[in-house]
Amino acid sequence: MRKSWLSTDEIFFLTMKLSQNPVLLNALQKTLFALTRSTRYKTWVKNEEPKCIRHLVKIPQILKELHLDSSGRLRIKVNCLNGKIFVTDGLWTPAEIRVFPFSDESADLQNFIAEYQDTKSTAVWAIDLATGCGHTALSAGSNLGVKGTIYGLDINPRALAFAVLNRQLNLIPQQDTTFILNDISRGLPQILLPKGRGLVFANLPFGPDPRSNSMPLTSGGGRYCIDFQVFALRELKKWSVKNKLSFTAYFSGLSYGIHKNNHWQIIDEFRKIETSKKFSWHVLDTVRIPRTNGRRELINPSPLPLALRRFANCKVYVRPGSRSRLKRDYEELISELSAAGWQDLSYGVTAIDFDGEPN
Repeated sequence: MRKSWLSTDEIFFLTMKLSQNPVLLNALQKTLFALTRSTRYKTWVKNEEPKCIRHLVKIPQILKELHLDSSGRLRIKVNCLNGKIFVTDGLWTPAEIRVFPFSDESADLQNFIAEYQDTKSTAVWAIDLATGCGHTALSAGSNLGVKGTIYGLDINPRALAFAVLNRQLNLIPQQDTTFILNDISRGLPQILLPKGRGLVFANLPFGPDPRSNSMPLTSGGGRYCIDFQVFALRELKKWSVKNKLSFTAYFSGLSYGIHKNNHWQIIDEFRKIETSKKFSWHVLDTVRIPRTNGRRELINPSPLPLALRRFANCKVYVRPGSRSRLKRDYEELISELSAAGWQDLSYGVTAIDFDGEPN
């Protein structure tokens, strides 16, 4: 019996098989689009997603032939975003190897950028700092009007395997979207020296993690939700100045703060790194906070104690044996943050302008 998820080797072999057989590629693409539009699949996404999807009316034959099912259960999560199809891991995939399953955070980020940049000049290049399976990198060209190459970076080779597969599924040329293995905490690739004004976006991990190791790598953002965003800001600042590059960067994430005063911790922390007043935090108050138990259960913003206790009781990301200790850790974090004056937790986007000049 096959495992309920694809191995990384299987992802690579599937990509190679599709590249050699355009008829098969076209058939799989049509089947996956039809699947995401089916009532059963939509119902599963809404109500049952932490579990493998099963009991489809009929597993399409092509999915069986390509070993994308196991005993009637899909081994993949399929998302549709901006008219493109994406294959990624499901929540049932072991946390230590799981590629981020959801596309709605990418949609939130792109919708914000499209509205915020409005009349700004069109970017001639773009970088996705944590591309995952390619949700944003592969759809931003058409959705955000990026005219040149989009570079998708990720530290996880498995994520890039899915990203290359999704590029194949969507018939996107490699020169339009290029994927690069990269650890943002150690900087950007030396070969990455684009010309002209650009765009940087990132849906980096941002889950509140009081011990910084209790959540999967794709979810945990450290005690203050911003570990990876801080890494990215530092490295983008150095990269911009060194290469005299100008661009706007957008980071989605969470921040503690005081909503009634529009005072947010993420801006305070960013100003310790970059003293110029080019930061702005935008609460996405029309959508709920992601994500507990695989769903958006919290209004945005939410009272901080309520929100963190909901994360502490999450059954998807926390191993059962760790829950009691983790609840205590969250209570300590609530006490610390409350003592510092923070009252709320919000989900939003930071916008940052870089001009290639030192402070």
